[in-house]
Amino acid sequence: MSQANVSLVQSLYDAFARGDIPAILGAMDPDIVWDIPQAPDYPLGGTHRGPQGIASEFFSVIPSYYLEFAAIPQHMVDNGDRVIVLGEYRGKGKASGTAFQVPVAHVYDFRDGRWIRFQEYTDTGTIAAALR
Repeated sequence: MSQANVSLVQSLYDAFARGDIPAILGAMDPDIVWDIPQAPDYPLGGTHRGPQGIASEFFSVIPSYYLEFAAIPQHMVDNGDRVIVLGEYRGKGKASGTAFQVPVAHVYDFRDGRWIRFQEYTDTGTIAAALR
């Protein structure tokens, strides 16, 4: 099942790059947990649950704060029911026009072929500063 998980994860980055959020939401288990680090002035942080919660609390908020935003996977680690992605975020804050480029690690968890959890690790301070 792990190669299928890696292929799915790659397709999620491809969908995000195309702006195809429905494809991302459609790959989620109904009870998925989406965990983003919280930090002062970082508007996307928190634990979001279920595809609709993630759509309204995460994806729909991105255009309010970012002129540009890209998630670029650079290396994927296949660990069976867990796929770890190392990469970077590149973007530009809407209010400031300030560009940023930060490393990111994403952890995708699967159970019985279903995507059940997403965990992000990134430099929220640098991003938050660019959004001011």
